[in-house]
Amino acid sequence: MCPQRPEGEKPEHTFRKKPEHTGMKKVMAQPACVDTRKGDKQLLEKSGLVPFYLQKNDYRIVPGYLRRRKAEKEKAKQDNDAWLTKQQETVKPLAEQEKQNILQGLKRRFNELNFEYQSLPFTISPSQHKKYNYKMFLEEAMSQMRSFDCWGFLKHKLAY
Repeated sequence: MCPQRPEGEKPEHTFRKKPEHTGMKKVMAQPACVDTRKGDKQLLEKSGLVPFYLQKNDYRIVPGYLRRRKAEKEKAKQDNDAWLTKQQETVKPLAEQEKQNILQGLKRRFNELNFEYQSLPFTISPSQHKKYNYKMFLEEAMSQMRSFDCWGFLKHKLAY
C-alpha cells in the first residue's frame, strides 16, 4: 500500500525528468502530397489542393469600391426612373385631327424622298461624289421614315 499524503502537499521527488533545452527547434512536418510513383512530394499549400482563400479573414466580404459602384448604379437608375415617370406625366395624347395631319405630312415627305431616290441613275460612279452622298442621304432619310413608329400604326399607313 502506498502511503497517502495530505491534500495540498507535493511529493518531494518525482521520477519524471524535465526536458533539457538543447537549442533545437521542433520542426512540424508540412502537409504534402505524393504525386509520382517514385515518391516525389509537392507541398499542399502551393499545389492548389487546399482551399487557401476560404480560410482568409476577409473571405466573402465585398470590397468597398464594389459597394460604392453598386450604390452609384442604383442611384443613377433611381434618378433615371424618376425622370422617366416625370416625362410620362407631362406627355399629353394628341387629338385625332393632329394625328391625321402628322400622318399626312409624313406620307407626303416619304413620297417626295422616294420620288427623288427613284429618279437617280441606276449606277453611280465613285467620281460622282455629290450624287453618291445625296443617294446615301436619301436612303438614310427614308429608313428613318420607315422606322418612325410613334403611335404604332404609322408603318402600315406609309406607302413603301
